[in-house]
Amino acid sequence: MKKGLLIVVSIVIANLSFAQSLDRVLVSSGGESYANGNFQADVSLGEPVIATFEGGDYMLTQGFHQGLMIFTEIENLQDIEFQLYPNPAVDYVNVEFPVNDYQEVIIQVVSLNGQVIWKAQLTDSTTRVHVSSWPVGVYMLRLIADNEIKITSKISKQ
Repeated sequence: MKKGLLIVVSIVIANLSFAQSLDRVLVSSGGESYANGNFQADVSLGEPVIATFEGGDYMLTQGFHQGLMIFTEIENLQDIEFQLYPNPAVDYVNVEFPVNDYQEVIIQVVSLNGQVIWKAQLTDSTTRVHVSSWPVGVYMLRLIADNEIKITSKISKQ
C-alpha cells in the first residue's frame, strides 16, 4: 500500500514539475471585440482553434483569449521624404528624414512587445542607428515630429 501511494505521489510530482505553460499570445491580422451588458465576444482572424462546441442553432469555437491587445501599425500616410537603409541590417541603419521642416523630431525604436529600446532627438537629416548589439528580430521605428507620429516603419535585424 505504501509503495503504491509513493509511486502515485512520485508520478504526480514529476508531472507537475515538467508541466508546460502557455503564454497568452495572439498573432492576428484583424479582429473585433463586442460587449453588451454581461456578454463579451472577441473575434480575430488567424486565431488557432482549440475547441468547438455545437448544439441546436449555435456553434461556439474557442481559441486563445488575449486579455491585453497591443496593435502595431506600419504607416507612412503622409507625403514625407523618408528613407531607411540598409534594411535588413546587421550593424546599423541610416534614417533620412527632413528634420528642418519641424521644431522637434524624436526617433524611437520599439520591440514587438512594445518596449522602447532606443530613443534620441534628431538634429541632422541623416542619422545612423547602431543595431549590432540588438538581438536578431524585427523592430518598429517611429519618427515623432512636433509630438505627432509621422512615420512607423519596420527594421529587420539580422
